[in-house]
Amino acid sequence: MGLQLTLLIVMFAFGHQDSRKFIDLLLQVTNNKWANIDVNKEVKVGDFGRVDQTTGEFLVEGNLYELAETKPVMESYPVQTTVPTKFEKYLSKGVKEVSISPSVNVGIPSIADVGFVGKWEFKSNKGALLVLLAPRISTMRGFPTGTMLEKRFESVLKHRVVCTDVVSCPAVCLYLGRNKDHVFELSLKTDAPIPVAAPVTVGGNVDVKWNSSNAQGLIKEGVDPDGKYSFYPLYGLKQVNWGRVGIAVRGDRPGNGEEDVLEEVYAPWDELDDEGEELDFAVDSGEPIE
Repeated sequence: MGLQLTLLIVMFAFGHQDSRKFIDLLLQVTNNKWANIDVNKEVKVGDFGRVDQTTGEFLVEGNLYELAETKPVMESYPVQTTVPTKFEKYLSKGVKEVSISPSVNVGIPSIADVGFVGKWEFKSNKGALLVLLAPRISTMRGFPTGTMLEKRFESVLKHRVVCTDVVSCPAVCLYLGRNKDHVFELSLKTDAPIPVAAPVTVGGNVDVKWNSSNAQGLIKEGVDPDGKYSFYPLYGLKQVNWGRVGIAVRGDRPGNGEEDVLEEVYAPWDELDDEGEELDFAVDSGEPIE
């Protein structure tokens, strides 16, 4: 392994329940985007597969843009990527922002000119924080409704989910607080001054890294030293509503867009407790209590 590999610092491991809890908390504040605990594991637009009920992990089985049966059709629905924004953060319920001072220059092909300091108060036993530097989003343009009923698509996508968009970035931090009433501090800075005159890339004597304090939980921090988009912390999942496919193909609903055959994928687990375990709800048998 050489120096060009992405730097990924892992403090403590996310267990199955912790992974599922983090994903569950963020689903509520990211417009139903799924968090990728293994942030440097690539997720691509067009990936299809299943969601692991135990961990919340997206288990990829293939890609619509690469599969021989679907590749020709998907050429009409290219992936488009947005211009990066400077900074994004997501806080779950029970997490309050105390202070923040981000300053990111994404006008150069690196994150050399970067500065970030933030503090968050965790008021519940479990709270999630996700911080992204210079994120961008890749999205599938449309969806092939007219061919969805063909066997080549139905056999691939029946009972599966599809990744329709992916958020990537060159620096990311995931934090799952385990205790309430603590303030978590996080910063991302360079250890050497950066020349202002010309665009530069991180490397050589410049060291960009995350710094955190008062962490009372699980944390993952990643920085690509060359500013490459090596992390994939969020992605959107959809599933085909086969009833809508029939309506769209027959034209029973004028103006029905191609994306209308897709619907959100919701968590395949019941409400979770603070430890990420599914809550057991008593079933009313109808019998009187003695």
